Amino acid sequence: MPHRRRAHSRRPASPEERVVRVLPTLAGPDKAFDYLVPEELGDQVRVGARVRIALGGRRLPGWVVQDWVRPPPGVALRPLAGARGWGPP
Repeated sequence: MPHRRRAHSRRPASPEERVVRVLPTLAGPDKAFDYLVPEELGDQVRVGARVRIALGGRRLPGWVVQDWVRPPPGVALRPLAGARGWGPP
């Protein structure tokens, strides 16, 4: 049976949508990525929160490093895959 990739919702953020910048914790490029904050995760996400993100076909852990960011125009964003709690103070 062929492997099917799950469709991920990607779309540009509207001005009133909350977007966070996330730094993946696994080895790789030292680059942060922007993600939409789903309404059901809103109270669990802040700077310093540990989250799960979809990146490169995998779900990875990451840290929220900036809140309410303005992504570059035309960039299609994915929602956070989950929230895992807060990191050290």
